[in-house]
Amino acid sequence: ITPADLRARLFRIADDSMMGREPGGVGDFRTADYVAAEFRRLGLEPAGDHGTFFQTVPFYRVGADPATRLSAGSRQLVPGPELILATAPRAQRTLTHVATVYAGRLNDSTHWAPAESLAGRVAVFTMAPAPDGSRAPLRIAGYLRNPRLAGAALVIVAGLEDVPPEYQAAMAAGRLVTDTTTAPGAPRFAVALVTSSVADALFRAPLDRTAPGTAGTPVDGVVGF
Repeated sequence: ITPADLRARLFRIADDSMMGREPGGVGDFRTADYVAAEFRRLGLEPAGDHGTFFQTVPFYRVGADPATRLSAGSRQLVPGPELILATAPRAQRTLTHVATVYAGRLNDSTHWAPAESLAGRVAVFTMAPAPDGSRAPLRIAGYLRNPRLAGAALVIVAGLEDVPPEYQAAMAAGRLVTDTTTAPGAPRFAVALVTSSVADALFRAPLDRTAPGTAGTPVDGVVGF
């Protein structure tokens, strides 16, 4: 294989005409057809389904349950511009006047509220600024595996307004998975991304000036996928 050959293949597969190659999408099929045609041209023997080069894999789209809603005092939230559920599949869970606590900055666990104050409660986090100044709650999965969160009833992360619109749209549309069961060791709580104004309203004060461990307005509702 030559650099020019590699460049031609990479450019063809990465071209806008392939439409991003989302599993199950038109671009995905176009790319698979191209690769299969090259295999055929090279004389490779197919070993896929029914004597083809392809293997069918079932995918499922997982999104927020239509029943999902949260309320805190007079504030009512449903999935939309102020609320997005952003984790792997979780069974529906009902919250009845569950205590809320400001837990700290999610990406700075050195100043989190103690684990015992998060157990059985709605843990609300903000984000410490990234080097570029952004507080967008993206790529947060690693922080959510912290054992201090294991007993939380729900995790809320503020900063949804800093998430680019295309990411918000992708999260709101749900995610493609090959298995709808919960992965072993995955957090049992759901995670809701909310705008900073919603999070501040839970505590009737800006969270940037709120100490970790501070109690907020209790939450009622249903969350699930």
